[in-house]
Amino acid sequence: MQIIKRDLWMIDSANAIVVYHLDTEASAGVMTEIVHADSKRMPVFGIFPYRKRPSPFLEYFMNWGSIRTWVKGEKDSPEELNDEELEKLENEIIEKNKSLKGAFFYNFIIPHK
Repeated sequence: MQIIKRDLWMIDSANAIVVYHLDTEASAGVMTEIVHADSKRMPVFGIFPYRKRPSPFLEYFMNWGSIRTWVKGEKDSPEELNDEELEKLENEIIEKNKSLKGAFFYNFIIPHK
């Protein structure tokens, strides 16, 4: 319970959320956090490195008005994933969503392994 409260508090303290969905299956916890951010009118950016989408619900909540705020990769499994692929998707989502810059102030802090 403490982890959930902490995660929701962190979302409430943010200006935007970036989701690295590195699992091939949908996650109830991630979905809850995305819906929570959306209920606060907070933009949610998503990176799916795989060809198969985890859930249409994730995609539905990762839109800011008519602007799609997520990108999808071409990998089939976590074993195929590497840092270069993730960096390519990170750059793609940043470029794709520069038009949102006027709507709110945000900084991307991209974590790397």
